[in-house]
Amino acid sequence: MHSPLSLTSALVAAAAAHAVSAHFILTSPPSRGFDELIESQAPCGGFNTTSATRTTVNTLTTLNLTIADRGSQLVVKFGTGDNPTSFPVQVASAGWSDTGIFPIQISLAPTNITSPVNGTIQIVLTSKDGVLYQCADVHYVPSPVSTSSIPVPPPGGTSLPAVIDPKQGGKNAAAGGRTATGTALVLLSLLVPLFL
Repeated sequence: MHSPLSLTSALVAAAAAHAVSAHFILTSPPSRGFDELIESQAPCGGFNTTSATRTTVNTLTTLNLTIADRGSQLVVKFGTGDNPTSFPVQVASAGWSDTGIFPIQISLAPTNITSPVNGTIQIVLTSKDGVLYQCADVHYVPSPVSTSSIPVPPPGGTSLPAVIDPKQGGKNAAAGGRTATGTALVLLSLLVPLFL
């Protein structure tokens, strides 16, 4: 029988191995697919066939990413069509000094699209491990944009939305340039005492 300490050690080792090997994962809108062995293949991390379903997004939309590479740079691009192979419109860029789970609000307004259209959001992450790619297939429905739509953190809250603001060099605008913390590590630290 395994001791609680060995189970705890195994959980910590598994979480650390996953964080080191995953680089980044786009969870919303859903990525076409993820395989860390081919994530370096442009333009969509080795998944060059569109998804069977598309997520409907508006002009202001939120991406959810798990980033496991400290000191990484992220660029978000958009291409129109059913299966674009080029992504000519850069809609956001940011840099991270920490790892964690980040909701990132982007604006597709730079596309200048006025009617609903199929397209693909491309995420390009550059880190010490090289250039990595993921894509999400979407149905873009342009909507009016209001500056009051941008989320703000709760007073004294520890969970801050990572709103990309090019004027702050891609830093978390809602946090005044601070980075969010690693949610996965916080959850793991809460679970470990249960096994001791």
